[in-house]
Amino acid sequence: MFAKLFKRKTKKSKTLARMEAGIDIPFVIITALLIGSGLIIFSSAILMLIGTVKYDAVRFNQYGLGFIGGLILLYGAYRVPLMYWRMSSFYLYVASVVAMIMVFIPGIGVFHGGAHRWIQFAGFQFQPAEIYKISSVLYLSMLLMKDFGKKMESKENFNKRTLPLLCLVLISAVLFLLQPDTDTLVVTITALVSVYILAGGHLKDMFILGMVGLLGLGILVMTRPYVLKRVQTFMDPSSDPTGNGYQVQQSLIAIGTGGIFGRGYGQSIQKFKYLPEPIGDSIFAVASEEFGFIGMVFLIG
Repeated sequence: MFAKLFKRKTKKSKTLARMEAGIDIPFVIITALLIGSGLIIFSSAILMLIGTVKYDAVRFNQYGLGFIGGLILLYGAYRVPLMYWRMSSFYLYVASVVAMIMVFIPGIGVFHGGAHRWIQFAGFQFQPAEIYKISSVLYLSMLLMKDFGKKMESKENFNKRTLPLLCLVLISAVLFLLQPDTDTLVVTITALVSVYILAGGHLKDMFILGMVGLLGLGILVMTRPYVLKRVQTFMDPSSDPTGNGYQVQQSLIAIGTGGIFGRGYGQSIQKFKYLPEPIGDSIFAVASEEFGFIGMVFLIG
């Protein structure tokens, strides 16, 4: 009898250990596929920079710092026990907030394209927003994990789940709108709300949050001319084909010319002359032109 209990306990301990290790095989496979696809697509999109002074620098940033450096950080983060991530989540979040504020300090922050989004350090530039996205999700997860899946009354749910979410959303909104960086703000809020839903947030509170979010978005559109122009361009890209709608128009041309099976790897024409930022914002259009509808269905799937 004691032997059976010991075996059950040992088996349970091993299960908990595997859960604590945090290895999600489907997630690892999907991430590997996305990284591999990204490297293949990027290697084609970067051909438009051959012969320019940016070519070697961009390759080093993406392959060296992005891919190899990212794998090193991935392994390092995996080796750190989850308990330490939980203990340090608050400090990581505070550090990321400080970094987000530093983009406005002259001599440290970099102003480019009408926005304060970068910090320059030792000859390198990076966006604190990338760190903030991770730390904010990590910190909210830590706050909500104590009552994960627990059924609560409306008031208790608001105090323990909804209020922390609202505080983080408010802080995020202030930091990103001052830069401004509306796109990253939307991504961050979406991630935070996803954590809230997974933790067991009430439908009533989610509905109220949704209405507040729509109101905030409406105010943002009406008070920020560039956001309004983006919405108008999204609704009708042909309204200003040589101005605000130029990138969307050229992207649609690239996607359309890819057809069902695409032109073939490396054969994109749009990336050489017409597409703005083919290695950044327009890289999906480059991939669509080369791999076609079938390739993009696989990538999105």
